[in-house]
Amino acid sequence: MQTVYKKLLSLILLLAGFFPSVWACSGQFSILYPGSTIAQDYTNGNATGNATYCPDGTGNATFTLTEAGNTASGTLEIRSIATNSLIRTISTQPGQSYTFTLPVESAGATRFRFFHSISCSNNKLATIDVDLTPTLNLTAALQSGAPVTSTVCPGTSVTLTATGAPANTTYTFRDAAGVRIDANTTGTLTVVARNSTYYTVETNIPTCGSGNVTQRINIATPVSISSSDADNYITSGQSVTLTAQGSTSGQYVWTETANGITTTLGAAGNQIIVNPTTQTTYTAAAVNSALTCNSANTTLYIGTPNPLPVELISFTAEWQAEQPRILWATASERNNSHFVVERSLNGTTFTAINKQLGQGTTSARTYYSFTDTELGRSKAGVLYYRLVQHDASGETYTSPVKVLKGTGKEIRVEAYPNPFQQAIRVVVTAPTAGPATFEMLDGTGRLVFQKKLTLAGGTQEISLPEVARLPRGLYFLRVVQATSEQIIQLNHR
Repeated sequence: MQTVYKKLLSLILLLAGFFPSVWACSGQFSILYPGSTIAQDYTNGNATGNATYCPDGTGNATFTLTEAGNTASGTLEIRSIATNSLIRTISTQPGQSYTFTLPVESAGATRFRFFHSISCSNNKLATIDVDLTPTLNLTAALQSGAPVTSTVCPGTSVTLTATGAPANTTYTFRDAAGVRIDANTTGTLTVVARNSTYYTVETNIPTCGSGNVTQRINIATPVSISSSDADNYITSGQSVTLTAQGSTSGQYVWTETANGITTTLGAAGNQIIVNPTTQTTYTAAAVNSALTCNSANTTLYIGTPNPLPVELISFTAEWQAEQPRILWATASERNNSHFVVERSLNGTTFTAINKQLGQGTTSARTYYSFTDTELGRSKAGVLYYRLVQHDASGETYTSPVKVLKGTGKEIRVEAYPNPFQQAIRVVVTAPTAGPATFEMLDGTGRLVFQKKLTLAGGTQEISLPEVARLPRGLYFLRVVQATSEQIIQLNHR
């Protein structure tokens, strides 16, 4: 019997020599998670992997997979836990390391499921559920407070909120070009989305070392336009390629507006080449689109951008008792003529309400303030403020928009049918009874129709047969009652 056992052992060892991949196939591997310095070891079965990382502003997180203890090839399949969609597949070889990046959310945990397999005679499989949480979070919300979960219409005010840094730490916000647009300790910034873009915020997180960390958030519009020129400042007659995205049909109606005159360029595909000789705004409207907002625009400027003459270090709007109070400060000023405070009831149309002289040229810090006595907290719905700085040469700079929410109720407006061919019916919910103004603006903002009516408090339906005679195109219906205002987009076909 011992002889039989010895022969069997010899046979096993012989087979192991001929088929090493069968016997040396443990399924062992390791993953180095973002923000970690020590890799986590895994073999077979189910496991979890959690990591808190310091974002770098790219919208991605970096991992490293290392195969160990295997002599056979393998596969790493990565899926989203939320949607079960396949993100990527990586083919692996024994003893090799693979570094890869995955897209991550700008706030909260991003959840992945890793499936790791080794091709053995008895295949090895490990399933790992991974939660990644950033140290710096950045969220976006509409003025109603609802989170932005998909696209927003061009011209929509969006409030960005950053969290994660200790109290009184400064958050610095930048646009997609890297230009600083605000810096504050509240971690909030209201922006107006014109096209699909992204914003970043940077601050110091003590657990991330001495340097700043940066978080990125994308804001998408259904239709967007990109330009072949990086900053849209060009020489007269320079050729620029404009590319539109978002139309399900792939077709757009292009228009151009220069010197107050709008010209229709006609229906075309998603790309046009233009050669403006003066400042021109180009608009692309999606053809046969079911989108609620189907157009976007971009402006080409002639000349070169000049450095800003004023270093604005703060701009805030807050309630002081019953009145809105606007405060701003400059670190330095160069040839600064004056500031104009502008107010809007809808976040789109602004009116100048105050002018204050600047300091000319100074390197000293200067503080400014203005109290808006025309509106009270109890009467106002949502108020929007921005600051326009004018230098001595006539150049202007417009600040980000600040938002104040009052306790007054807002007017709500819906219109149908949309698109329309004949009359439209407007369903209005008025917070109080009183006079209201109905205005129709064309795609350039020009007033083409106005009607004044007295509304009852509550919900009512108003017919506007007069708009049927307007030319086909894109329009905006604006309804104003007291300090409340709403604008909706309509298409006339």
